[in-house]
Amino acid sequence: MNKATMNDVIDIYYKNYGKDNGMTKKEADQTFKNVLDSIKDALVNYDKISLYNFGTITVKDVPETTRVYTMGQFKGEEYIVPAHKTVKMKFGKNVQELVN
Repeated sequence: MNKATMNDVIDIYYKNYGKDNGMTKKEADQTFKNVLDSIKDALVNYDKISLYNFGTITVKDVPETTRVYTMGQFKGEEYIVPAHKTVKMKFGKNVQELVN
């Protein structure tokens, strides 16, 4: 999804919900941005985010691991992947059924 597609989503939201509630397009845009900012803030604080009928977003710790190069000039040599955090998304049953 790119910025143009995201703007289409905001337009659809505005046409379907914003107009009926007396919301301007600018307010609909700001509401959407606020939701995204809230999700980002929750992830920074390592909170679990549950989106009803969509899925769950969590932050997981990934421990340090040792790997081996499988190709190139360093083939066979070990290297260390440092510990880090990653974002995981588990989609709900409804979303999985739509895709399959």
